[in-house]
This record gives sequence, structure tokens and C-alpha cells, in this order.
Amino acid sequence: LQSAGFYIQQLKDLYARYHEPDIPANMKTVIGSALLYFVLSADIIPDYSFPLGYIDDALAVRLVLERLKELETSP
Repeated sequence: LQSAGFYIQQLKDLYARYHEPDIPANMKTVIGSALLYFVLSADIIPDYSFPLGYIDDALAVRLVLERLKELETSP
């Protein structure tokens, strides 16, 4: 995994994209799920087990970014 700062920036970028007026509904759903997963403390690895608690959050961000790339390139 890369440094935490990278994933924080990715979350900020996802948040900004989520609020774009012309974002397709399917992409908004994918982005919203990642943002929600990040803010919920009760996930696969609880966030209170710092720093391990953020590993699953970082993986969720990574998966969402990959899914968004797939959605952007699909017809």
C-alpha cells in the first residue's frame, strides 16, 4: 500500500466527483459506497485498531478507483 496521504487525496477527489452535477448514477453509487465505507467505523477491520483499521479502507478506495476506470471505458 502507498502512503496514507495518497488515499486521503483520493478520497477528497472522490468526494469532489460525487458532487459533480453530471456524474452518471452508476458512478455516483460506486463513489458513494466508498465514501460511506470510509466514514463508518464498523467495517471489516475497525478503524479504532490504528493503523491496521485503515488498511481495508485503503483497499476499498483502490477497488472503487479500478471500478470507476472500468465504468469510464465501457460502452
